[in-house]
Parts: sequence; structure tokens; C-alpha cells
Amino acid sequence: MISKLLLPLIAGVTVFAQNPGLPDLKAVLELSDAQIQSLGLLEQQKGQAVQPIAQRMQQTQQQLEKLLQGSSPDPAAAGRLIIEVATFGRQVQQIITSLRQQALNLLQPAQKTKLQSLSQVLVLQLAAQQAASLGLLSPPSFAPPAAGEPDPQ
Repeated sequence: MISKLLLPLIAGVTVFAQNPGLPDLKAVLELSDAQIQSLGLLEQQKGQAVQPIAQRMQQTQQQLEKLLQGSSPDPAAAGRLIIEVATFGRQVQQIITSLRQQALNLLQPAQKTKLQSLSQVLVLQLAAQQAASLGLLSPPSFAPPAAGEPDPQ
């Protein structure tokens, strides 16, 4: 359960940490340096806000696992722990939703339109990977560009 909730958060923070300039996104959405900086700050805030909740969620899940490994687990105690984990999950989701809205508020209308196109690309990317896994598509070939042609990367 933790991994499902926190994987997108960790991925976002990791991507930003690895490449704080985000040149591809900056170019596609035509983001200003101020927007990039603000988006980075929001990612940092997200990590700082979610980390303590994630730690408590992990501790509660460990308590639940320990309880369930016992010879006769207390159903009421297990139920309380399950509710706690779900509550933590909702708290994390609320933080992510709030900060996502703040991030979207940084964008101009034209940038939001371009962002919708990127969202479609994600959907298509998953479908393309599934089609490739079934042999319906061949993976792309990454041949070096011919002399005089620009490098697509």
C-alpha cells in the first residue's frame, strides 16, 4: 500500500533532484525560470509534508503485520490499524492534490493545454508498452543520426 501511494511522489522528487532544470519540460511547456523554481519548491514541500505521514504509515503497517502474524490476532486491533493506514493514505492524497493544484495554478492557459497533451502521451505510452509486450509493436530502434542530421535526443 505504501508503494502505491508514495511511488509517484518519490519519482517526482527524484526526477527533480536529478535534473532541477528540467530542460525538456521547460521547452515543451515554455516554462519560465521562475515557474521552474516554484515547481521545484512545491516538490520539496510535498516531500517534507508527506515524509512524516509516510513514516507513521509504515510503522502502523508493521504493527498490523506483526499483529496478523500472531496465533490469534485481535480483529478490533487489526481493524483500528487498517483504518489508521487508510487515514494516512487519505492525508497523503490530500497533500498531493493540494500541491498539484498549486502547481497547476502556476501555469498559463496555453501551458495547461500543452500539459493535457502530455497527459495523453502518458496514457498512450502505457498502451504502447503493453502492445509491445504482446508482440504487437516492435521496440523503437535507436540508430545514430546520419551525418548532418540533428540528434533527436
